[in-house]
Amino acid sequence: MLAGPADLVLLWNLTESQFLSGPPYNWNPSQVGYANFSFVIGGLVGLATAGPFSDWVAKRATKRNNGIREAEMRLPALIPYLALTVIAIVVGGLGYERLWPWQAILVLGYALSGLAVTTVPTIAIAYAIDCYKPISGEIMVVATVLKNTLGFAYSYWVFGLAAQQGFLTVAMVQFAVTIGPALFAIPLYFYGKSLRRWTKNSDLHRMEEMI
Repeated sequence: MLAGPADLVLLWNLTESQFLSGPPYNWNPSQVGYANFSFVIGGLVGLATAGPFSDWVAKRATKRNNGIREAEMRLPALIPYLALTVIAIVVGGLGYERLWPWQAILVLGYALSGLAVTTVPTIAIAYAIDCYKPISGEIMVVATVLKNTLGFAYSYWVFGLAAQQGFLTVAMVQFAVTIGPALFAIPLYFYGKSLRRWTKNSDLHRMEEMI
């Protein structure tokens, strides 16, 4: 959930110069650089909304649950941001493939990708830490290693696949990497509490055996 949105922005960063500097756009290097402000604007909107929105969603669910807070109550806040992430990937991929107007690519592709990278990982990591506070540091280390490993691989396949099958195929691979893990939020929402209880009982049983 951290790697997908983060490397979505990396995908556009890797390809924007090749794409925007060629026809029909023919942008110069300065114009291509200014396109990155789209990511910044989207990211700032995400920073301003992700935390308050997920807290509001969890607070409403807590009230309906007689004041008992569960970590999974934060997960529904992912829905609107994942929907916007889907739009970012599809519009970006189709825009590259069919040479759409640059306004659509920068606003719906780049800006919404910037929004995704500051919202989806924020909510997902907050949920993970809510569930396993004692290993919050390890969670961040593992997430960062996965993100960087995936990002390192991009330079080895993105341009080759785009040359063979087009940018839309590249975008669909990114779609699977970004949205695929998010689908696990559905069973976690319904069974996450039971899974944590089972994990806790298993840990207690191992400690008793060691004693």
